[in-house]
Amino acid sequence: MLKAIILLLIVSFYLVYCSFGTTFKIHGTLNCTSPFQYEIQLYEADKLSADDFIATTGETNSTISGQFYCILTDTQPAMNEAYFEMYLLVIHNCESNETKSVRVELGDYEIRHL
Repeated sequence: MLKAIILLLIVSFYLVYCSFGTTFKIHGTLNCTSPFQYEIQLYEADKLSADDFIATTGETNSTISGQFYCILTDTQPAMNEAYFEMYLLVIHNCESNETKSVRVELGDYEIRHL
C-alpha cells in the first residue's frame, strides 16, 4: 500500500521596494504527515542567462505541517528589466528520506525603479 503524503504549498507573495534592494515577503503552508526538512529558495528567472538566485531560508526542520513566513532581500539592482519573473524552489524530504524539489511559479511583478 502506498503511503499518501502531501506537500502542499500555498504562497502569498509581496514585494516591498526600497532604495537598498527589494524585499520579498513570502508565506504559505507546507503539509506533510511526518516530520520533514525543507528549504525555500527564491529565484528570478532570466531568459538570456542563468536564473538569479535571490535568497534562501536555509534548511529548516519541521515536526508538523504548518505555515511558514520568510522575508528575503535581493540587494542586486534589476537593471534594464521591467518585471521580476519570480519562482520558489522548495527542497524537501517529506515523502521519504530522499530529497526532492518542487518549483512554484510566483508570476511576474513590475519593477518600480526609485
